Amino acid sequence: MFDWIALIVFIVICYAASAVGAIFTTKNLDVWYDSLRKPSWTPPGGLIGTIWFILYTLMAIAAAIVWSSGDFEQISIPIILFAIQLALNVIWSLLFFAKQDLKGAFVEVVIFWMFILATMIAFFTVNVLAGILFIPYLTWVSIASYLNYTVWRMNPAAPKG
Repeated sequence: MFDWIALIVFIVICYAASAVGAIFTTKNLDVWYDSLRKPSWTPPGGLIGTIWFILYTLMAIAAAIVWSSGDFEQISIPIILFAIQLALNVIWSLLFFAKQDLKGAFVEVVIFWMFILATMIAFFTVNVLAGILFIPYLTWVSIASYLNYTVWRMNPAAPKG
């Protein structure tokens, strides 16, 4: 049976992670990020924010489904992986925007991507729908990883705010 309380808790957790990441991000958007060279295919900021809102919602739903789907032994590893990838999500914003470390953020996002994939696979083993809900997230972070790489390569000596 689906646990609605778990859904509320996971929504709060995911949106809290989003808020922390946004703090790191918004402080450096106007001056530093705008000064970087970016590829023509860089999505506009408003679209990025909307996509992340949807992705955090899908993550929360997927985690609540997993939480509701099995006993502790079955869900413990998937939930631990979920927590790790969520922490890595926030750390990327810290590295890229607050520390303005394009190379370090790229190295971190590769690790972050691997944890998203591991979480998605673990979610699939518990509940197929939960795994499916992670596909857009993995896809978006794949695009963001390539964007991070491209911005880093276009700005080898990026100025720090």
